[in-house]
Amino acid sequence: MHSNDAGELIEVAVLWLLAQPVGLDNFAGISEAAVIAGGSANGARPKFWAAVHSDGKTVMLGETLHAPKDFTPCLVKFPLARGDKNEPYFEAACLALANQHGVRAARGRLLSYSRGAALAVERFDRTADGGRVFTQSLAALLNDDFRVPKLDYEHLFQVSKVLSGHADTERLYRQACFNVALSIKDDHSKNFAFLMDKNGRWELSPAFDLCPSEGPSGWHTMSVGGEAQCIRREHLLDFAKKMELSESVAKDGIDQARSAATKFESLALSLGAGKSVAKKWARALKGIDARLAPTLVPVDTLSRAKKSSLSRR
Repeated sequence: MHSNDAGELIEVAVLWLLAQPVGLDNFAGISEAAVIAGGSANGARPKFWAAVHSDGKTVMLGETLHAPKDFTPCLVKFPLARGDKNEPYFEAACLALANQHGVRAARGRLLSYSRGAALAVERFDRTADGGRVFTQSLAALLNDDFRVPKLDYEHLFQVSKVLSGHADTERLYRQACFNVALSIKDDHSKNFAFLMDKNGRWELSPAFDLCPSEGPSGWHTMSVGGEAQCIRREHLLDFAKKMELSESVAKDGIDQARSAATKFESLALSLGAGKSVAKKWARALKGIDARLAPTLVPVDTLSRAKKSSLSRR
């Protein structure tokens, strides 16, 4: 390793070694450089602020406001040493699918090394010229303890409406649909944020931390219409009505998310995820889709209803 004015330049494989003590609860073994680069990212998985080179093999560790040419400021995330090594592949798949299906999400790229891959998520709180974008999480704005599930997506909508009117209403709704369809149950208040520009205008940040999970006791951390365990199509449609979205947008938000879920397994596998775990999640997503699909009325029921209507005339 050698030093650089903007930070310490190291290989991704070496950064992985710095991440290992976190997963083994050996916090005394974490280097000072790793602690500083970890900053305030926190979370279950080891994370580091770093500028990632375009070659995907080297990173400049630490906060870098003015990253050199060919380096991009990112949050680099590793799987836990004793955790699921597939999580970087799954999150990369979800970020890509979100952007393909109507959800503005952060951009991520996989950084491969001999033991697997890390996920580098480009920072949306940085400008192209190295400046900062003022960013606040929903948790910070509400002084919310994100560890205690008590918020509903309607609370998120209310905050968004105060900050930016209805400018982000459709974006927020589509993200809610995507989170439900892809079993992104770690949807707590620290995983939503708002950005403010130099003119004081607020907007919902790109979606981030998109990865299928079991959630606390199998539930979403944030409910939809008070439901957090078995969120159905009608819950999302009712939410859309409260947001004053059109019926066509409401249905499209759900069906775009459902379409994304059908592509999850093949994309995750193509990125490098393990076959058995990817298939397990594919089965889980099919179960969710059954609750999000439109309810089909049997033909004989329609026929009986028509006859009943004619007999009353």
